[in-house]
Amino acid sequence: MRKFPPPALLAPVLVMIAAWFPWPGDGRAGELDLEGSSQIELRVFPGSRSYQGQDKSTLSPSLVLAPELIYETDSGDDRFTFAPFLRIDADDPERTHWDSREAIWLRQGDDWDLLAGIGKVF
Repeated sequence: MRKFPPPALLAPVLVMIAAWFPWPGDGRAGELDLEGSSQIELRVFPGSRSYQGQDKSTLSPSLVLAPELIYETDSGDDRFTFAPFLRIDADDPERTHWDSREAIWLRQGDDWDLLAGIGKVF
């Protein structure tokens, strides 16, 4: 599991955000929504250690943040969705990571739609 995406993958996402975000004075207006979830997870290990050198802790907490930023223009022609994911684990550095679950730009024309980016389609 990679801990951080390579910079080559982050560049297109940052360009899309900069291009479609309503900068002051650019004449575009739209609606910006912030949704998402957060969790506190507690894993319990009631048994004794399986091998020498294993952590003595029986409780292992972690924190999960999963916001979702959605920007839609007033015309409704463009919509950008960005959904990062962050997990911070107190005891297991292999579980501590972040990634982009979704970074999608949707452009709707009269008789066509264009969907570009990274995401899950169901």
